[in-house]
Amino acid sequence: MSLPPVQPQQPFATPPYKRPFRHSLWEFVKTVHQMVWVMGMFVGIPFVMIPVLGWFPQVRAFLGYCAIWALAISFVIYLVNDLLARGMPPW
Repeated sequence: MSLPPVQPQQPFATPPYKRPFRHSLWEFVKTVHQMVWVMGMFVGIPFVMIPVLGWFPQVRAFLGYCAIWALAISFVIYLVNDLLARGMPPW
């Protein structure tokens, strides 16, 4: 009594692995960055910046200092995000 012939097996076909979205620190930074820009354009400028700039010169100087840092940090975020989107991590 012999066993039936072994049927050739199909390789186990799986779709290409796609990493599920993780709530990473980088995604959080990008989201906060977008929220800050939107709030700064539509809320901060008319309701906060104009009266503060007119009334408090010391605050005006401090806000200018903060604005320089905010622009520099946002530019770095933009560059790193662009590199990651092109598949070229900077590290």
